[in-house]
Amino acid sequence: MSDIDIKALWQQQPAMPAPAVAELLARVAKLKKKTRTKLAVTNVLLVATCIFIVSIGWLYHPRMVTTRLGIMLMVIAMATYLLAYNRIIPLVSNKSNIDQDTHSYLQQLIRLRQRQEFLYRTMLTLYFILLSAGLCLYFIEFAARMTMLWRVVTYGGTACWVLFNWFYIRPRIIKKQQAGLDDLISRLQGIYEQFTAE
Repeated sequence: MSDIDIKALWQQQPAMPAPAVAELLARVAKLKKKTRTKLAVTNVLLVATCIFIVSIGWLYHPRMVTTRLGIMLMVIAMATYLLAYNRIIPLVSNKSNIDQDTHSYLQQLIRLRQRQEFLYRTMLTLYFILLSAGLCLYFIEFAARMTMLWRVVTYGGTACWVLFNWFYIRPRIIKKQQAGLDDLISRLQGIYEQFTAE
């Protein structure tokens, strides 16, 4: 038993098969398509929300300056987030082709991951701060006409919704997005390193 050559046994083991390139490319294409769909839906929803908020301010004619300021902050929050979010459009377009340059394609996915990290860490934080401040200012005029119970319900419900999104939904979305993209990048890097090593 003592004369077993572990190194020789290890080298005789069959190599683990590399992930199928076609399957990996299909996953990357699926991720890009899903991201483009989310981009379109987010753009439509946030633009529609901005139009709705501005039309309420236009039709209602708020008396207090805080209401107008709240409307402006909410619209600025959504517009700023959309501008930053739409910067990933070139990275998920159909124009990129892995057959032309694998290294460039890999770099494009890495840039997508970096932009998503910036979007979810920095821009989403700014979005929530501006949106929360805008909602608080917007509700001042309406809360002044409410009983104390309804003020507490209005501000408490809004605060609970913002906190729920911030501490539960946002981290889950970030983790899911990063895990999927990190997996694809590491697999693509493995394939790229195999081809460059040959």
